[in-house]
Amino acid sequence: MFTARKVALSVLCALIIGLVASCILLCSDHTAPASAPQGNYVTSPMVRNEADNLIWQARQAYAKNNLKESIRLLKKASRVDPGYPRVWLELCQDYQLTEEFDLAVEACKRAVQLEPNDALSYNSLGLAYGAAKNYPEAAKAFERATLGDSRSFVLSNWFDALWRSKQFEKALSVAERRVEVSATGNSVDESALYALGGVYTRLGKPEKAAGILARLRERHPEWNSMSCTMGVDDDAKSSISCNSPKVADSTKAKSKLDPDFEEGLKYWGQDKYPEAANAFEKAAGNSPVWYVYNQWVWALVASEQYEKAVVPCQKLVDLSAGRAVLGQDHALGILGAIYTRLGQSEKAQQAFDRAHELNPTLGTCIFGWNDQRRLQLQCHN
Repeated sequence: MFTARKVALSVLCALIIGLVASCILLCSDHTAPASAPQGNYVTSPMVRNEADNLIWQARQAYAKNNLKESIRLLKKASRVDPGYPRVWLELCQDYQLTEEFDLAVEACKRAVQLEPNDALSYNSLGLAYGAAKNYPEAAKAFERATLGDSRSFVLSNWFDALWRSKQFEKALSVAERRVEVSATGNSVDESALYALGGVYTRLGKPEKAAGILARLRERHPEWNSMSCTMGVDDDAKSSISCNSPKVADSTKAKSKLDPDFEEGLKYWGQDKYPEAANAFEKAAGNSPVWYVYNQWVWALVASEQYEKAVVPCQKLVDLSAGRAVLGQDHALGILGAIYTRLGQSEKAQQAFDRAHELNPTLGTCIFGWNDQRRLQLQCHN
């Protein structure tokens, strides 16, 4: 009798174990991602292809703004091929968009573990730390990234992390290095000059800051008749503030906006996007300038008039040439996101490729709404 009970109990335990194992297999899409393997990892082409297919499916979900599904597929890919650095980098970036910053950091750490000499992995880790507002650790990761990639955008990330962690002296050397790296012929990236001038100002070196301002005046002759100062805020953004003596002395001097544009802004503030789009379209006919087209495109996107948004967005790309902020890379990102919404993947990729040539930190982009129901462009490298 006792033996029979022991046998029955053993069989029951085996069944329970089997059921648990089956459940894990059947429900594996909802479990945590795998751990990155230790030591040398070898995978078969079949396994790598399966992981690539899952990543491709995840990118399709991402393009539809379904980040939950994208992460589910990437976690599944991490279990299929845990030694694939690309899986962990993709997870790292998606977790940042869902504001799961601790998970983003861990995913990027696994990518670094698999490729300890890869600059991109360290740059991604720095971005994850930065998103988590752990700027000292972000600075360390970006510094490590520059050992393998000293392009301007990596130095810019490093400078930003140093600034936010109040390591101003070290930020100065990085800013100076960035100006050197960004120089092409007689031209220097204007944003690099802004950063350098800003850190000079913060460190109390007005003569040095004035020298940078003089270089910026060469690019902006209109500043010569104005009184200009260089300032910098706590977000590592340096700015030039210029005032014309005549305008400064007048309390009535105001820039006059096109009435249709003002009406569009009023509708935009009321979340009446179709009406705003109509008003901005009229304003564009009167004033075909960058800021009018920019608002028109966003109003069309917010009201989901993607077909109609293509032509004005193409015009926006042209009008954005030469802008230091919200330049052609940003306009191309918007255009690519519009094509993505329209299911025109080939045209979308062409736009993203052009954007990436101008700004290597920009990848594929989608539209998303933040907590304040404001439309944003979310780009994924």
